[in-house]
Amino acid sequence: MAKAAGTLLLAWLWLAGAPPDAAACSCSPPGPPCEAFWKVHAVFVGRVLTTAEQPSQPWKPGEPSPFGLGVKVTLAVVERLAGDSGDEPTIEITTGRGGGDCGYRFEVGGDYVVYARKTEGRALMSTDICTRTRPVSQAADDLRYGRQLGTASQSGAQVSGTLKHIERGPTGQFQVDEPMPDVPVRLTREGWADETRTAGDGAFLFTGLAPGDYQVDAQAPPGYYTRSYPGTVKIADARGCAVIVVQGFFDGRISGRLVRPDRTPVPGATVRARRDDWPGRSSLLEESAITRDDGAYEIVKLPPGRYRLAINADSDFRGQPYRAPTYHPGVAGVDEATVIDLAGGQQVPVTDMVVPMTVGLVTLRGTVFGVDGRPVAGARVYVEVPGAQGSDRLIGDPAPTGPDGRFAVTVGDEARYRLIGELRTPGSLLRGEAVVDVADAAAPVTIRLTPPQAALSAPGSRP
Repeated sequence: MAKAAGTLLLAWLWLAGAPPDAAACSCSPPGPPCEAFWKVHAVFVGRVLTTAEQPSQPWKPGEPSPFGLGVKVTLAVVERLAGDSGDEPTIEITTGRGGGDCGYRFEVGGDYVVYARKTEGRALMSTDICTRTRPVSQAADDLRYGRQLGTASQSGAQVSGTLKHIERGPTGQFQVDEPMPDVPVRLTREGWADETRTAGDGAFLFTGLAPGDYQVDAQAPPGYYTRSYPGTVKIADARGCAVIVVQGFFDGRISGRLVRPDRTPVPGATVRARRDDWPGRSSLLEESAITRDDGAYEIVKLPPGRYRLAINADSDFRGQPYRAPTYHPGVAGVDEATVIDLAGGQQVPVTDMVVPMTVGLVTLRGTVFGVDGRPVAGARVYVEVPGAQGSDRLIGDPAPTGPDGRFAVTVGDEARYRLIGELRTPGSLLRGEAVVDVADAAAPVTIRLTPPQAALSAPGSRP
């Protein structure tokens, strides 16, 4: 059975002494029984004897998260279906109080199929609404699958899914939701690969699979790109399965060059494409690109719509720009900007965007070095400048380093810049920084990466 916690996607805020309801919960679907059984440590049928709310405890850094500890549930074990639920006639588990903390609401006297997971540092297993835990009256498929595990053939696991073309409107509603038939889908695992094509309803299926980690890649037709949810699936047992949702989207593109009036290219600048036909939501519906050394850029993965291009377009959480943006073809007013009507999957080249000399730009160049003193390829360099309220803020997109570790990033003129280099690899994070005054902006910048403090390497940390 799985040793890691299941596919629980949690966005939560824990304040010392605050009740678990202060948290927020969102879940990925648990999948069918042949998938869900192998994401937890035990599956059993239990009759609820008691439920008891537990006192809230302040959380301290380094301790297991208190998420999902609000209620202790005692159940009489009626039937053990899979995993290790012990051999005692009763079992205690925990869950949240319900609402924002993903807690499952058990009724005393009710019979449930319980999917229970272990968490390191906790004595009791837990469950929540993100698992397939449910009343026995709604668990026919779960019971059928669990009871046949001992006699199931070892013909191999399955990976299945659907591929649909999805496009959403300004309020999130589906504008397009239709299958994509006859699209090649490739399944890979450690040098092994297999391929099939989607059926008329967008469905695909791979069978006879050994346990392992698999990746699914749908080879999108021209004008589209695809995303798989999840990107990697783990098959824990040959009797298991995995279900993947693959979505296709229009891959509209806008390309051009960013230059000064004398046609000198502007490298490392962030060019943003903002929706013009969804008022009030454009900052949430934009894509961007970093210009190359020759000033060229290509903004990809754009849905159909009407766009305007801009630089110096970073904005705060209210959508208000920090600086006065410059719009294509090189104007200050948004009403004078070029309007680009982009059809689904269309590629549109535009004329040069000429940034007037009255717009102050500074290009910072330098090299990122690793712990061994060698130049680092594939790192990202962020630029941070002092904010109006005394707090620093990031501007532009991070600039990548080339094979020689070098980078160039162009931003609006400020008094001081803090450049932050970052290299993330599986299980590793290296970071470094350099502070540059505007008077020294023309000098090459050196950033040396080192392992950060533990607090900075936590998931979700950012410069």
